[in-house]
Amino acid sequence: MGVAIRPSADLRNHYNEKDYYHMKFQLELLKTLAEADDDVKNGRVALIQDSFGDLHASLHERKMMKYKILRTDKAEKQLAYLRVLC
Repeated sequence: MGVAIRPSADLRNHYNEKDYYHMKFQLELLKTLAEADDDVKNGRVALIQDSFGDLHASLHERKMMKYKILRTDKAEKQLAYLRVLC
């Protein structure tokens, strides 16, 4: 028994739109993860504290900073958990 190969137009015309968007989201997520993996392999990483500090300074310089960034207790617990994992 052979495998039936359908034309791509058939798949496109009969594919559930919700499934299409889910698959599109998954592809975007995989691209982002691949980029992040490449960044780590090539040493393009920084501490999150430094990144937020740079962002805060940049926004403050451009007078776009309307709110102060505070680290909450929940964020501290999550960071501590991540430190244990790493």
